[in-house]
Amino acid sequence: MLGGSGSFESRNAAESPRKGDTAFLIIGGRGERLFASPAFESIEREARAKGFAPAALFLALRQERPADYQLDLEGPNGILSFSVERHVMSPESGSSTTVILRPPRKDGAEEPGDAAHRGLAGRFDDVARLASDWVWETDRDLRLSYTSPRVTDVLGYHPDDLKDRLWEDVFGPVPEALRGDGQSAPASFRGFEAALRHRDGSRRIFRLSGLPVYSEDGGAAFLGYRGTAQDVTELLEHETALREAVEAAEAANRIKSEFLANTSHELRTPLNAIIGFTEIMALERFGPLANARYKGYAQDVLDSAQHLLTVINDILDVAKIEAGKLDLIESEVDPGEIARQTLRLVEARAAREGVTLAASVGPDLPRIKADKRKLKQILLNLLSNAVKFTPEGGRVDLCAEVDDQSGFRFAVRDNGIGIAPEDQDTAMAPFGQVDAQLSRRYDGTGLGLPLSSALAGLHGGYLTLDSAPGEGTTVTVFFPPSRVL
Repeated sequence: MLGGSGSFESRNAAESPRKGDTAFLIIGGRGERLFASPAFESIEREARAKGFAPAALFLALRQERPADYQLDLEGPNGILSFSVERHVMSPESGSSTTVILRPPRKDGAEEPGDAAHRGLAGRFDDVARLASDWVWETDRDLRLSYTSPRVTDVLGYHPDDLKDRLWEDVFGPVPEALRGDGQSAPASFRGFEAALRHRDGSRRIFRLSGLPVYSEDGGAAFLGYRGTAQDVTELLEHETALREAVEAAEAANRIKSEFLANTSHELRTPLNAIIGFTEIMALERFGPLANARYKGYAQDVLDSAQHLLTVINDILDVAKIEAGKLDLIESEVDPGEIARQTLRLVEARAAREGVTLAASVGPDLPRIKADKRKLKQILLNLLSNAVKFTPEGGRVDLCAEVDDQSGFRFAVRDNGIGIAPEDQDTAMAPFGQVDAQLSRRYDGTGLGLPLSSALAGLHGGYLTLDSAPGEGTTVTVFFPPSRVL
C-alpha cells in the first residue's frame, strides 16, 4: 500500500494497444496533458520513429482548431495524417478538451466508429467534471489500469509504477460504494479520503471521487471505475487549525464567564453589608451623627456602593447570558405601567442634568408576557444612557406601542451627541466604549446596550440602533407578536 514504507518497482515497458482501440488525448484548460490513451501513445512512438520531435504531435493538437478538421504533419521521414475531432468540455470542468484521432475520412463520409468516439468523449467529460489533481481508472476487479501523468507531480511515482495494483494496495480500504454485493449496481462516490505516502516519505491526504463504467454493447456490463484524486492535505490542516482555534476561543470565553460570575458573587456579599450599614448611618437610625459632614459622606458612600452593585449585577447577567444560564421569570405585565415606573427612576438624574423627559404611552396598551424585572432593566438602561449622553437643555422621549406586525416595541429617542456609524458596533459590544480615553467625559461600563440587546433576545425579540453624530440616537426594542396577549 502507498501508505506503507515500501515503494513500487517501476515498469517501463508499455503494453501494446489492442487493435481497434481509440486514439484520444485530454488537454487541460491551461494546455497541460491530462490523459492519453494507449493507442495515442502508440501513435506518438510511431511518429518519433519517423523522425518527428517527441512532443510534435501533442503541440499540434493543443492549438486552437475547429471542432472537426484534417491534420497533416510533414516530418523528415514521412507525413502523418489524421481526421481530428475536438470536444471542448463545459466551463465548470476547466474548459478541458478531448481530442480524438482517426484515419483520414474519405469524401466526407462518417466512419463506422464515429458514434462510439463521440460517446467516448462524453464519458471522459465525466472525469473532467470532477476536476482534480490526477485521474485514475480500475478494471472490474478494482485493479488500477491507468493513472494520469500528473500522479508523478503529486506522489513522485511514474504511472507505470501503479499499474495493475489493487485498490487496497494503493488507496487503502475499499469504500462501501465500490464493494458491491451482487444484488445492487456499483454506485458512484465522492469525497472518500485516503492517506497516501509520497515517494519522499511524506504523508498526503487525497479526496477521491469516482463513477462506474459500463460497456456500450447493450449488455450494460460493469467494466470498472474511473475517477479523480484531489490533494486536500493543506485544506484539512487549515480546517483542523481553525477548529482548534474556535475551541480554544470558546474555552477562554467560558473561563472568562465563570471568572466574572464567581468574582461578582464574591463582591456582592460584602457590598450588600456596606450598603446596609451605610444606609443606617445616612438615615441616622440610631441617633444623629456628631458632625453634619459625616452624613454627607455616608450618602456619597451609599450612592457609590449602589452604583457599584448595579455594575456587578450587570456583569453577572452578561456572564449568565453568555453561559446560557440566565432564565426568565415570565408573567403577564402591563408595559405602560413598567414604562411609567422606569421614568420615575430616572427623573431625578434628568432634572440634575437639565434634560426633559417625555413619554408617549397610551392607556389601552395590551398586556405582554415578559420577565417584569428584566423588562424594567432594559428600559432603565436605555433611558439612563439617553440622559447621560444628552446635553443640558436636551430631550429624551419614551414610546411604547403595538407595531405594524402586531408585535410590541419600546423606543427611546434623544437629541444628544449621537454615535458615528463606524462606532456603533463598538457601542453594541460588551464593555465597548466609543470614547475610550482615560479622561473620557462619560462614566459607565459599556454594558447598557449589549445587555439590553441580550435580554431582548431572551424574550425572542431584538434591538436596533439608529444614530448619527450631533443628531441624537433612537434605540428600539421589538418583542414578537407571540408576546402580545
